[in-house]
Amino acid sequence: MLALSIPADTTPESLIRDVLPREHKAHVPAGTRGKSRIGVTIDRASWALSVDGISATATEDRDLDGCDFRLHTTRAAALAFIADWLGPKTLLPTALPTGDLPRVPTDPRILARVTAVTGSLELALRDLDIGGKKTRVSIVIAAGSATKKKYFYEEPDAVVETSVATYKRILAGKLTPDAALADGDVTVSGKKLVAMQYAFAVAPFQPKA
Repeated sequence: MLALSIPADTTPESLIRDVLPREHKAHVPAGTRGKSRIGVTIDRASWALSVDGISATATEDRDLDGCDFRLHTTRAAALAFIADWLGPKTLLPTALPTGDLPRVPTDPRILARVTAVTGSLELALRDLDIGGKKTRVSIVIAAGSATKKKYFYEEPDAVVETSVATYKRILAGKLTPDAALADGDVTVSGKKLVAMQYAFAVAPFQPKA
């Protein structure tokens, strides 16, 4: 995915409501097809992101019924990500897409693969620097029947945890998502098959260093 620019006044709310739909429309190639409904929850605030080809719209939605894919994180984690995005860019890819590779995570070609997975997965960084303190931050994603579980994020099917250093290797295209699962710095607990399915789903779209 491309290291996209965001306004200096971006908040978690405006990131979902304004930035993602705008960048989707700017970077998904004309003629791309595919529909998905993505549910995003940050603490107790929820949005449904409706994707239809090159179009994407976000609306507040407390129930998130009928979502193909869901994502849950905390406001603190979202703020940390935005602060990094606007500052040191530690968490942004350094190997950028070329040719026909998708440039945004909402690209229907990516969604078609990840929504074919069934299960929930927590992705965690154990040592992100927030205010000078090493902090564990994570997001939990779900697809298939797992999206119907109201509290899917409390007991994910699998948990993948690693350090920021290893995550940067992935962002630099030096370590593929599927190969990362065998890396000594990555721990996988729960149903490893779920983690492998997600890794293989996104692996074709990772730019190489």
